[in-house]
Amino acid sequence: QGWSMFGYTCIDSQDVMEAFSEISSSIEIVKDEWGLAYLPAWGFSAFDNLEFGEGYQIKMIEAVTDFQFCSTIVGTTSSEEEPGAEPLYQVGDLAEGGIVFYVDETGQHGLVAAMEDLPDYLPWGCGGGYGIDGADGQAIGTGYQNTLDIVAGCSETPIAASEALAYESGGYDDWYLPSFDELIEMYNGIGNGGPEGEITSFIGDVYWSSSEYGYNDAWYVFFGNGYTIYDDKLNSSRVRVIRAF
Repeated sequence: QGWSMFGYTCIDSQDVMEAFSEISSSIEIVKDEWGLAYLPAWGFSAFDNLEFGEGYQIKMIEAVTDFQFCSTIVGTTSSEEEPGAEPLYQVGDLAEGGIVFYVDETGQHGLVAAMEDLPDYLPWGCGGGYGIDGADGQAIGTGYQNTLDIVAGCSETPIAASEALAYESGGYDDWYLPSFDELIEMYNGIGNGGPEGEITSFIGDVYWSSSEYGYNDAWYVFFGNGYTIYDDKLNSSRVRVIRAF
């Protein structure tokens, strides 16, 4: 219910009115990248078709589940990752419970960010000269272990890491706090640093990474302009959790 975004991933284009015919009574408006609108209540659309690879905004009057445009799977789900295989997803796609912000060189795996921040500003936890055993990974792929290390070494709750591990959304419960490089990649992929600017609801504020910097501090990224530095772990900041696919 309310505003959302979706990517149209069916190979064949579809007439917009026919594509939404099953759920048109639940839709208030759909807009394409040019702002042209489909208004079901008026039986009117200023654009003709949904096109492969294009993104759209939609405002729902009520939530709808178990709806899809087609059964086509784009790419491959083979466990054998052959060189040159088509990527399953691209940055900006809505998939795997969130929005894709990183795809690795195989095109088969990557990272998605949750569609919204955790509701509260949270401390990183266990500052005041209290170091964590581990939680020092900064590279892409280290965020999950960092998050486990923080929770194992810090009994304080709620903190960013504990709330990340407890988060559930989109049918997934394996979310975690991004590492420093993962957080930077998020800003540069789907935040203000991305080629199309911010494409999901980030706040122009400080976001915690899971990467510790010494006993007292941890790394963060300011999503207003991409500024990076470390801050006192006892201070509270925004949190956007991620998961791997």
